[in-house]
Amino acid sequence: YVIISLGDAEHNWLAASELMTQISEVQAASGRQRYKVIVNVFNEFSDSISVDEQEMLVEEGRDNGIEVHFFGNESLTGTELDRIARNINFSYSMKYNQRINKQDADDQFEASRISEFVESPKDYEVGDISVVANFIGAKYAADSSFASAVHIPVKLAMCKDTETRKDSVDTLKEAIRKKNKLYWQLVALEHRRWNAYTVTHGFRAPTPKEEETLLYQNGNTHQDKQKLLHMCLCECGAKASLTNDFDRQYDQWIRKKCPVNDPSELDRASLRAHQLTKRLSGQIDMESVLHLVVGSSPEYSNLRRAISKLANDDDNSLVLYQKALDAALEYALSISSDEADRLKKADQMLSVVKTRNARINFFSLDEQLVEMLPFALWYGSKYGTVITLSDGMTTSTYDVIIPTLFCAQNAVFIGKAINSRKYQNAIEKYFESRGGNTIPEFITLSTVCRIEVMMRLLLSDG
Repeated sequence: YVIISLGDAEHNWLAASELMTQISEVQAASGRQRYKVIVNVFNEFSDSISVDEQEMLVEEGRDNGIEVHFFGNESLTGTELDRIARNINFSYSMKYNQRINKQDADDQFEASRISEFVESPKDYEVGDISVVANFIGAKYAADSSFASAVHIPVKLAMCKDTETRKDSVDTLKEAIRKKNKLYWQLVALEHRRWNAYTVTHGFRAPTPKEEETLLYQNGNTHQDKQKLLHMCLCECGAKASLTNDFDRQYDQWIRKKCPVNDPSELDRASLRAHQLTKRLSGQIDMESVLHLVVGSSPEYSNLRRAISKLANDDDNSLVLYQKALDAALEYALSISSDEADRLKKADQMLSVVKTRNARINFFSLDEQLVEMLPFALWYGSKYGTVITLSDGMTTSTYDVIIPTLFCAQNAVFIGKAINSRKYQNAIEKYFESRGGNTIPEFITLSTVCRIEVMMRLLLSDG
């Protein structure tokens, strides 16, 4: 299974042609075709390859027993790869902020892309040695999203091998919904892809001593970007075992009661991270943290209570703390920026406690990527407009559900009672609160009827 993506559509075509020539020569020399060969050519960036040229390459492949596919195409807004990579970036952004604006996410992505793919190569040409930082240990938001997007055909090929008669994307969505054997194979494949990608950025797995002395300390998390260490660089196994059962598994692991080879190496990394953050959390002076929250306002009182619950690792303490912190920060900003900075300092001191309470499951990060693939593939290419027939204010709560689920760019509401300003304000404020990514439009039923009559008249005249 071969993917050709060299950054230029014409170069991809030439490389595919040369590759097929070499494959056919090897097969001819051996006298038989040992394996089925599939070549996927990305139609990218520069002028697209014409349909005739694509057919020529497909025919060349067919003559040599090689299956050739083209994926990606040019559009007014950029390439298909660019669209999917931006969608992956947007999906990750929404994981941490469901109210993020799509344009803001794209602007952040574009700034990263220019830094990594435009400015860095220019620096390299003129001999700026600092360019090395762009490839080893640097931030890699756009690069990471492109790498994930380029690998999608490999995952879809795995889906096709599993269900040869079904559409690959349908098989992918079914696997995600059922969490079946294929789903876990896709997650394991994603982790292997991520391992390879991360190694190319110069990272390696930390030693036990490095884990103990460097990670989750001095601004580090489960990775140390200065020393290029990453805790997740290991095998992930065939299936996650910590989901919804973290504390019991952790207790067994601490008491060395786990079966051999269970949990997997990646799950063991999650358990070691919890063990380390648990130990480091016990070293934090909570009184010093609480002294940074000075004041008798309800927002500050709630925050101090939330910090105490967080320190005790109470149920739902992480969610309660975040809500209390958001409210306290809003109040602090109304006083002064220095006031807000004190709360941010307190929050920074609690970072390892928050990680401990979260019971981080590294395997779930690979699951996240697999589960966002259907959205990344269709967003911006279909479901752009959702039409809802509405009864007005009585159904406003339900009317926004479908446009929200489909992340529609446009939501059209049709009905007799939708011209109520109260109804329209409720809908508009809802979408504004979710990043303003959906533009609502309201059409009264009487207007629809007039449009229908006009259309019929036009059709009868034509």
